[in-house]
Amino acid sequence: MSTDPKDTIDNFARDMQWGQALQLLEDTSQEGPGPHPFYVDEGEVLDLVVRLSEDSAVIQFGLERVASA
Repeated sequence: MSTDPKDTIDNFARDMQWGQALQLLEDTSQEGPGPHPFYVDEGEVLDLVVRLSEDSAVIQFGLERVASA
């Protein structure tokens, strides 16, 4: 897999969907107007939640805190 544009010249799927991307994660558990930064303490356990559209064209990532025992 490569993100170098020269490696995928004339590749429609790559040009339209699979370029480099960035998704910022926000803390949705905070109240009030957001977005709120998602701060993490060292050693804190998190669940990575991945959502994929039915046609596999859209993928979204989120973090959820795991309740301590």
